[in-house]
Amino acid sequence: MKSHANKLAVAVAACSLSLTSLSQAQQLEEVVVTASKVEASIQDTPIAVSAFTQDQLDAQLINDASAMQFSVPNLTITKGNFTGQDIRIRGIGSGAVGTFGDTGVGIHVNGIYQVATRIFETQYLDVERVETLRGPQGTLYGRNTTGGVINVITAKADPSEFSASLDGTVGNYGATQARFHVNSPLSDTLALRIAGMSLERDGFTENEFTGNDVDDRSLWSGRLSLTWDAGDDTQVNFMYSKFEEDDSRMRSQKQACNRDPNAILGCLPG
Repeated sequence: MKSHANKLAVAVAACSLSLTSLSQAQQLEEVVVTASKVEASIQDTPIAVSAFTQDQLDAQLINDASAMQFSVPNLTITKGNFTGQDIRIRGIGSGAVGTFGDTGVGIHVNGIYQVATRIFETQYLDVERVETLRGPQGTLYGRNTTGGVINVITAKADPSEFSASLDGTVGNYGATQARFHVNSPLSDTLALRIAGMSLERDGFTENEFTGNDVDDRSLWSGRLSLTWDAGDDTQVNFMYSKFEEDDSRMRSQKQACNRDPNAILGCLPG
């Protein structure tokens, strides 16, 4: 009986060790966000947050803002008039038809509020993180954040190491896409980062009157970032970005609408 008891104790101990090792191996990587204006673990942030790194965006095929709505709870994004968009979080957004209506969801890029949001036109390029904050955020982010906030944080230059990447995509309708980034330390405290992308695609729709294809895309974007670690608690970041697109896409602004005779809405749908 004593021999059987010893064998049982050894088996229980071995099982406990294996479960501990399995638990350590399956431990999730900590996600750090700046939703509350300071860096903190997403589990310690008292805000409903959905955060994606560039690798996670690529893995889930989230190339732009319109695709993110399928991976973030309570987020809907629809196109509006004049190449704009209606972004809603928990049903709160902008129902205005014209271009001058304030939205209920704030868009911030590197902490800077975007007055005229055109994020439908761009592709996510070399971002560090994209955060979606659900619920009122007026205390930290001010006006136009009743529904929530979308934060886009681009990747900064890193003086600690050199890095580079290049990838491309080929698809039907003559679709090609290429992206790259190069991060180069200039000194122990200074670094330069360059990122860019291009996208070409034939049109999905044929104009039966002219015979031409419409809804094609031809765009490129680039970003130049410079980081200087001026001290233990001081970092200076400079960023310049540019985006251009030439296309025949079916934007809402190209559809017919009726002028509002009262000059209130500007363009009446229908």
